[in-house]
Amino acid sequence: MRRKWMIAPVIGLVSLGLPACTSSSATGESAKVAAAPVDVGAPLYPAEAAEKIPLADSFEQTVVIPNAVIRMDKKQTVAAEVDGKMEILGTMLPPGTVVDPKDPNIMYDPNDKERQLPFQRLRIGMRVTKGQTVALLNDLEALVQIESSQQVRLASENAIKEATIGAKKIEEVLNMLTKYKETQSAKEVLEGEATLARYRENIFTSEREKAKALGDEKRAMVMRNKHRSYAAVTGVITNTMVEPGEVVRAGMPLMEILSLEDVRIEGTMEAHYADTVKPGMKVMIEPTLPVGPDMKAGRISHRQEVTDVAVTSHPNRPQVISTSVDGTATVWDAMGPAGKKMQTRLAHNVAVRSVATTGAKSNKFLAATGGDDGRIRLWDVSNPDRISDKPVSEFSDAHASSVHALCFSPDARYLVSAAGREVFVWDIANNKKLYSLPSEHKDAVTTVKFTPQAKLVTASRDKTVRVWTLGDKGAAVERTIDHRKANVDALGVSSGGGRVLFDQEDGRIEVVSLADGQPVGTIQNANSGARFAVLAAFSPDDSYVLTAGGDGDMRGELQVWLAPKPGGRGAEVRRLVTPERAMPTCAAFGPNFVVVGTQAGGVHLWTQDMLKGSGTERVGRVVSVMRSDARNAKVRVETSAVTGDIGLMQDKSTATLIIRPGDQPAALPPLTPAPGSAAVPVPDVIIPAGGISIPGLPMPKK
Repeated sequence: MRRKWMIAPVIGLVSLGLPACTSSSATGESAKVAAAPVDVGAPLYPAEAAEKIPLADSFEQTVVIPNAVIRMDKKQTVAAEVDGKMEILGTMLPPGTVVDPKDPNIMYDPNDKERQLPFQRLRIGMRVTKGQTVALLNDLEALVQIESSQQVRLASENAIKEATIGAKKIEEVLNMLTKYKETQSAKEVLEGEATLARYRENIFTSEREKAKALGDEKRAMVMRNKHRSYAAVTGVITNTMVEPGEVVRAGMPLMEILSLEDVRIEGTMEAHYADTVKPGMKVMIEPTLPVGPDMKAGRISHRQEVTDVAVTSHPNRPQVISTSVDGTATVWDAMGPAGKKMQTRLAHNVAVRSVATTGAKSNKFLAATGGDDGRIRLWDVSNPDRISDKPVSEFSDAHASSVHALCFSPDARYLVSAAGREVFVWDIANNKKLYSLPSEHKDAVTTVKFTPQAKLVTASRDKTVRVWTLGDKGAAVERTIDHRKANVDALGVSSGGGRVLFDQEDGRIEVVSLADGQPVGTIQNANSGARFAVLAAFSPDDSYVLTAGGDGDMRGELQVWLAPKPGGRGAEVRRLVTPERAMPTCAAFGPNFVVVGTQAGGVHLWTQDMLKGSGTERVGRVVSVMRSDARNAKVRVETSAVTGDIGLMQDKSTATLIIRPGDQPAALPPLTPAPGSAAVPVPDVIIPAGGISIPGLPMPKK
């Protein structure tokens, strides 16, 4: 299927609608219809109900600021507070954490003989949370002082206890002497009082020693704490300066942490928006998130330009089929078992320009290819393990020029092909041309798409999109939508058959209702150098749109957009970059991947996980607006880097800012820590029963 899932460079997602022009003249819907009714016969195949398209009451007003620069320059330099030897550059794991004892990234404090508190080694690129331990110096001296102070305190407490008991006994003796005056002597009373005074003096002395020991213990605890370094911000480690075992000096830097708490984005907008955009306003942030193809999946390599790609409807093992000017089509078992990702070459004696495959509803597995000889060949691709390199049939009739677009009907009984201005409908079972479409288009047709409603959508370089009613006798134009830019040859149609991606301008693609020719949503590149070209395609579930860039700033790039809400604007979630920025020529969606063909002859694959964003809406708020001159105003936005954005929102990278003046003031999302990076409280010091063991020194005898 010629660009079955990806079709012209449109950047909106299909789910609801994208903002564009609101009048019929915006898309140029033609009021012309056929001069006289045409009997096309019974519907060519059973028609489904029309797609329900939510329409917006109005299109949102937005301020779009392209090429805003992300600033992530707030850093913490973690430094040593005291002299010492570096033991651990890592973070303490929560008590009870199950670890692999053979894991080289798990370390223990040398004083932790029982290995009860594991540390995770920290490296560049890892996330840390405010308050988290990040480094540990050897704190043996402080621990010895803590142990000594605890022993003195314990001895003082015992002395206080014994002296208190002795004092009570003497008090009892004195009470008895007082009770029996006739037996007492002055000497005995004086001796008892003197003894009581000594006991009380011992209590006071022991309490003083206890207080001093407690103070020494607390000072040692403070000193021990200075042997640990902590993250003062939540962020990502960008540099480490020491390794375990090195001797460091007080004030020496140990590592740098890039803060994720205060991300600034600065952009320039037209000055007349300065009175509209106010501090506190909510800002949607679309960072540029480039990602290359899945290297593990491999690739197809043609000797010359790839002209088209399609994906079969096998439920668990879809095949990728590509065509090329080199005279071949290649079937790639991209999702096959490891080590068995076979490729089968389907030889043609001419350049192959287009390919189409049957859909899932047909329960058939056929592929059709069209070449420079004007002929169409059918191939059986039902068995991924054994695909014949011989066509099962070749239509007897032929076009007069190269076949540039193909599409199977939903039931796989019919095929439509386009070559120049010619558009033929073929009866596959009878291997013959059923009829030709009237020559309504004034230039080459580049897109042909069946819809579930027994209609056909065609797009032409004459800057029009036409909707045809298909019957078993012929076809008639139902609607014409004109005034396209016509930079995008392959335009996508939604799976429900009710919407088309329409290249309205160089940097804008609209989602247009085929029922009335009106826009229902928009995808827009505000950067003047970001021009849509080649293709724009819906994903199979219409939740994403894939577009390709032209020769300007986006050469070698494709954009993945999230579907906009009714009357809204699609949001960019990923940017696919081809190897060596080769120009994309075609693309297709599979069930969980995207394949892209290039001018350099390569076919590359991106998996579904690579296409998705973090899943979290990136929200910021306006901090300041300042006119810089008569035409421009500087806007500063602040935000937090959400979970999953590390490696995505980067210092000095760019983003597009979307401001909707009607939105409520922004509340920034909380900055959530990465898994396993929460701050772990430093446990109380526990002195082993045998005391602190000092390496190289014998334990004192008791």
